[in-house]
Amino acid sequence: MIKKNNNTVKLSEKKALLLLEYGIPHYRKFLFKYFDELFKEFRIFHSGERFSNSIDFSSKKIINIKLFREISICFFNLFDISKYDIIISTFNIRKPHTWLPVFFFSKKKCIVWA
Repeated sequence: MIKKNNNTVKLSEKKALLLLEYGIPHYRKFLFKYFDELFKEFRIFHSGERFSNSIDFSSKKIINIKLFREISICFFNLFDISKYDIIISTFNIRKPHTWLPVFFFSKKKCIVWA
């Protein structure tokens, strides 16, 4: 529960989307399980570039095109992202799909960590 302008926002009523750069790493599963319990709906979009897909979470592997060495871009349906209230993303300048949604969906709540 978060208080904002004397209004209480219940995270259990919100839908959250997590954008990952490489996949679902095993050492962060505890955090994703927490998010899964915290939000009404929790989904992960990832490229699957380094980590294998996990069946523990609702996840979607997105199309990944490698441009040069570590620089790549992933393509996903923007309408899928518009269904979520909160966008959580890792910030990697070499992976534009992790930070571009912040500009496209400026009205949504975004959490970016690096």
